[in-house]
Amino acid sequence: MVPMLDTIIKYKLADVKVDNIILNIQNIALFGISLSALYCCINYAISGQSIFTPPIVSDILNDYHGTTPSFVKPFYNLLYFVQIHVVFDIFFVKSTDVFLHHLCVIGMSFYGRYNNITPVNGFLFSFSLLKTEVSSIFLVLKYWIPENTIAYTINGLLLYTSFFKFRIVDGYNEMFKGNYAFDELINKYTPTNPVLSGVLYVSIYGLYILNLYWFLIMTKVLYKTIFKNTFINTEKMCQYICSYIYYLNIPLAVYMYSYKKQEHYIFDMIGIVMLSVASYMFHYDIYKKITMKRIENYVLEENMNYVYFLNDCICIHIRSFLALVTNYYTTSYFYPVVTVCGIFQIGCIYSSIMNVIDLLSNRTYKKSDFLKIHYVFTFLPVGIDILMTFIETKSMEISVPFFIINIIVVLLFVVDPFYKLTHVAFHIMMLVHTYYVCLANGA
Repeated sequence: MVPMLDTIIKYKLADVKVDNIILNIQNIALFGISLSALYCCINYAISGQSIFTPPIVSDILNDYHGTTPSFVKPFYNLLYFVQIHVVFDIFFVKSTDVFLHHLCVIGMSFYGRYNNITPVNGFLFSFSLLKTEVSSIFLVLKYWIPENTIAYTINGLLLYTSFFKFRIVDGYNEMFKGNYAFDELINKYTPTNPVLSGVLYVSIYGLYILNLYWFLIMTKVLYKTIFKNTFINTEKMCQYICSYIYYLNIPLAVYMYSYKKQEHYIFDMIGIVMLSVASYMFHYDIYKKITMKRIENYVLEENMNYVYFLNDCICIHIRSFLALVTNYYTTSYFYPVVTVCGIFQIGCIYSSIMNVIDLLSNRTYKKSDFLKIHYVFTFLPVGIDILMTFIETKSMEISVPFFIINIIVVLLFVVDPFYKLTHVAFHIMMLVHTYYVCLANGA
């Protein structure tokens, strides 16, 4: 037994050493890329370009008469090293999110190489992609700076702020907001090839969604450090805020729809009012129970009022469906879309009710299964309604942020960045969601 144990220990120690070696190589490679990206950005700024505004490819082509300007070449050359790095590194990464990140970068690179995109035409994407790597300087330093030191704390704050600036704000402004180079590139190189176009779309959006996911994880760490053990992060505070916050959707929708009054806006207003009242009844009931000390830690499957819960659940379906009715009211697809989605919503409402009945009547029913089933029958039909609204919305200025807002809502439930107050964050995002629904409906 002893020799066998000794062999196992040696193998495990060997694995640890190999893992450390791989991690060090990964960090050194990433640090080199991030410093090179910083140099590219500095050189870009020295060349007289603004680092704070997205580059306009058509302007570069006009200004330099089709030639490749000097500030483009460092980005283009560094892109080769990034592509080599992700191709090799993809065989050594252990986390799924980093693996997906590498796949997205490979997808973008494949699109560019396969279509022989010129450095200038592809500059917007090389610029945006490599500029995000500047924040990786602080990510690597996080491994090298000793923990529990002032330098470690300052580096963490710099990582958080640079990540937010370069990957979230600039990433959105450069790739999605009011910049049509993305569509121009598709129309120029793959206008009749939906597969290749899809590769680029999935890669760009996938990369941005991953950045949102990582940013929420960093936010969770920051929130835990500052607020988790304070009076703010309590179930009582969460339920009290959630009791009232959805009511804000009513004046917001009234204000949005007042710009261009249409009779079919009443459908969406009915859904908003119904859900506001239902949300108040559900959350305030929980708040009262906590205040009266009838419960200490709220657990949905054990402490909920089933009448209020079902009322809130049904009103979520109604609100989603009536928003869809409003969106398609003036289109030629109104009847088929509303009929199919309506039948699907009714089926999911029925399934949600049966799920509650099973929980109440079946003692062997797993409570963890209850929540999983509830989320499926709630988010699936709502997600389809959102997708149909996204498809019908022709304006990129509305459809793209509408899509991203709904992705953030999903990520809130996945990451749970604000612990007890995550549901408050969800309600706040619902205000933004309502804003874009009103815009999509023609407000």
